[in-house]
Order: sequence, then C-alpha cells, then structure tokens
Amino acid sequence: ISGELDNSVKYVLINNYKSLVNGKDYTAAIKKAIEDNPTKTIYFPDGEYEVTESIVIPAHPSKSVSFRLSNYAIIKASGWTDASAAVIRLGVGEEGDKIFESQNVFVMGGIIDACGVATGIAIEGSRDVLVSNVAIKNAFCGIHIKKGNNPISAISADVENVIITGNGAADSVGVLVEGTHNTLTNVTSSGVSCGLKCTETGSDNMFRSIRAIATDAMAANGDLAGFYDMSTGNQYDVCCSDQFATGFLVESGNSVFNGCVVDWWSADNGYHVGFRATGKLNSVISNSTVSHSDDVATDAYLLVGEEGGEGVVLYPINQVQKDTYN
Repeated sequence: ISGELDNSVKYVLINNYKSLVNGKDYTAAIKKAIEDNPTKTIYFPDGEYEVTESIVIPAHPSKSVSFRLSNYAIIKASGWTDASAAVIRLGVGEEGDKIFESQNVFVMGGIIDACGVATGIAIEGSRDVLVSNVAIKNAFCGIHIKKGNNPISAISADVENVIITGNGAADSVGVLVEGTHNTLTNVTSSGVSCGLKCTETGSDNMFRSIRAIATDAMAANGDLAGFYDMSTGNQYDVCCSDQFATGFLVESGNSVFNGCVVDWWSADNGYHVGFRATGKLNSVISNSTVSHSDDVATDAYLLVGEEGGEGVVLYPINQVQKDTYN
C-alpha cells in the first residue's frame, strides 16, 4: 500500500483506501489508514477529502502518523455542528498514556477547509509537533494549541508558513494558544476577530512574523485587537496588526514586543490604539512602529495603560505620517 514520491521518500497513499469511501466521505478511509500504518506518513494527492468527524492522530509514538498533503489536496469538514471540534486533532492521548517526549507528528502542505464552522487543526498533547505550509480556510479557529499533559503545559509545537482565513464570527480567532513553549513563524490570519490570542496559561511562547488582518466589517468594531495576550513571558518579534482598532492588547504580564507594527488605513472604528494594557503595563516594547494613512483623522494613541506599571519602552515608538497621537 506504499507509494514513492521524489524517487526517494516513501508514503502510504490514501487512494489505496478508496474502497472505504462513502460517496465523498473519506472519514472511514482516513481512520483505517491511520490504524494500519503507525509511524508512517500518509500522502494525500490533489483532490477533495470530505470528513464528517475529527481525524485523530494518536499521541502514543507507536501509533502516531504524519500527514503530507499535495498543494491542492483539501481535507474538508462536512456536516459539522461543533465549532470547537477540529478537522484534524494532533497528539490525542488515550487513558493511561504517559508523557511522551518525542512524537515527530507532522502535518505538511495542502488545505484544511473548516467550512465556516469547525476549528482547523488542534494540537492537543504530543511533543515535537510540526504544522508547516498549510492553508486553513473558513475556520472558527484556525489553530488551537492546547495545554500539554505535563507540569509546565508544554507541547513545543512548531507552526510555520501558515495562512488562516476565518469565518468572520464575532469570537473567531486565528491562533488560540493555551500551552507553553511553542514557536510560531510566518503565520497570517484574516477574517477573524483576533489574529492571535494567548489565554492565561499560554505563556513562554515565541511568535515571529505573525500578521493579523481585519476585514472592513471587523475594523468598525473598536473592541477588537489584532493580538491579545492574557498571559506572561511571550516574545513577539516583527508581528503586525493591520487595521484592528487595538494592535496589541495585554493584561498584566511581562511579555516582550520587538520590532512590531500597528497599521491603519481607515477610521472606521473611531479611535486607534497601538499598545493597550488592561491595567498597568508590565511588558517591554522596543523598536516598534504605529502608523496610519492620511485618511485616518480620528484620535490615535501610541500607548494606553494605568500609571505605575513596571514595563519599559526601549527607544521611542515610531509614529509615522499623522501627528495626532496622544
């Protein structure tokens, strides 16, 4: 049941399970391919693969698999009703599973279509998970990184080169981070109410070149933020909030923002804030830029927070174009 690509790498071809396909529904075929081929890579050629329930990749190293999708292979949710359920669930543990330090679970390439309802990918428990070169479309939540099953809630996932398009719901999010010690690089989210959100437990993560883009309708909502950090110890390098009323919203944690950019091109939301703290600012902000076009005539604030915080602004925040900042 194996195939060969690139003259060297061997894969298990999902097409060899077509006898289990029910109409367009590949759920049973994919589940059987996972069951039959532990520690193998399953390859999806160009085409559409509908699933009616979550595809579960086990956490146990003797049972886990990796997915490799061709550029135009689409795994598509069909008949979904639960927005919290993910199309693909990575590293799902069974009762009695121990903490496994190395899983080497990959999802690489292709398109995950959440059909306006589901979560795209959930990373739930494995260590050393890689999600790379994936497009996630029509998602309530693009990627959900949950708490690891260890004392520091670490999964140590790497997410790189991912494009997320949300479903436009009021509480939709590009990436939701509940775990620790994860690295995200080159991730773009649009059509979501928040590009990246770290919950209270989502600490000590590294975010590089993350961009959150608001639609025109979302830009009119002054309560929305491109990034929302409820935790502490996160590092944001060269991240960009594009048109959200607030670029970076932080609570009392001591996260670090370096070389970040907040940009607005219209005044739809009535006011603009680059960096906002819900209380006292305890974060470090350095070498960052807040800018807007000549069409934005409303008040724009570089930094908003209660006095008395222990945060630091290293080098002035650059203000570009308009001089109406407060």
